[in-house]
Amino acid sequence: MVIAGGNIQKSEPDNRTLAVSPSSNKVLANNHPCSATSCIAEAISKCTLCSEYYCYKHVYVHAHPMDNFEIIK
Repeated sequence: MVIAGGNIQKSEPDNRTLAVSPSSNKVLANNHPCSATSCIAEAISKCTLCSEYYCYKHVYVHAHPMDNFEIIK
């Protein structure tokens, strides 16, 4: 259950996956790093709600639903 703006929303587990290879965990100079603590991998997605960037490995641990992510790589 998620409380957003005073409203309670039921959140169902999202079974969709991102269509990006896990080999994209390389760090490149002009790209965003992953927002996960102590992760230096290159981000492959951005949350459109909070503008945080995540690598393939950490995108699934973010609190917002996968519908709110855009793939940047």
